[in-house]
Amino acid sequence: MDLRPEAPIGPGTSLEAAVRAFHESVNKPGTMFSTENWIQPKLSRLRALLADPISDDQAQAFVLCALRVTG
Repeated sequence: MDLRPEAPIGPGTSLEAAVRAFHESVNKPGTMFSTENWIQPKLSRLRALLADPISDDQAQAFVLCALRVTG
């Protein structure tokens, strides 16, 4: 389960690597739009709530959220 080949998010990925890959994946074609003012507090909250390393369910949620496209 990857957002990009160079930034995999999967079960066992460290929390910081998953958060960084997620953050780097937004605002790309086919992914969610976000401003820095909006996303930074959310990333801090994720760091506080998620396991390290992340679980399979958490990895799937990261990918599904990043690929959410509205419109």
